[in-house]
Amino acid sequence: LITLAVSYALAPLPLPGAANFWRPVQWIQSPDPALKQIRTLVAKSRALSVQANVGAHFSQHPQVCRYPYKVGEADTIVLWLDSPTGNILPHDRHMIGTVAHHLQMSPAEYLASIECLLQNSAYGVIMWNNPWLVITRGPDFLNADKSILTRIDMLRQSWQITAKEYETVLRECRTKLK
Repeated sequence: LITLAVSYALAPLPLPGAANFWRPVQWIQSPDPALKQIRTLVAKSRALSVQANVGAHFSQHPQVCRYPYKVGEADTIVLWLDSPTGNILPHDRHMIGTVAHHLQMSPAEYLASIECLLQNSAYGVIMWNNPWLVITRGPDFLNADKSILTRIDMLRQSWQITAKEYETVLRECRTKLK
């Protein structure tokens, strides 16, 4: 009886009277229709770098690393530009249930790394189906769509990242890129 009561109170669901600890932002469509298209695009990639909270969707791929690791070596990068939770603060990846925990990096570093990646001439966008972003290495790619940068800016504001903090990590990222 105690287990049932605790399970109800701590369920990661918006149940009346429950703590809803994880506070999911939305119910995910299962299966997400874009995933089939993305899996087709990445099927021939040798190495993937995938955002931490969507990595399970690509676990059958032979070589998958958590983004941003192996970005210089990865053929394809898969990102999901959305807020996985309503727990925005603190920006500490060690605090379970926060955006930083889902991303496994600070939100400012995450968004700045994507902006830097979009400016990297070695990579280009092969798919932008908001919120899914797929970037690949090679000559046959599209330039970054303005709507991607708008999405990054919207996330920066909703995740309460200050302009000063963002500029600092963006400058560091651009320095590493050179």
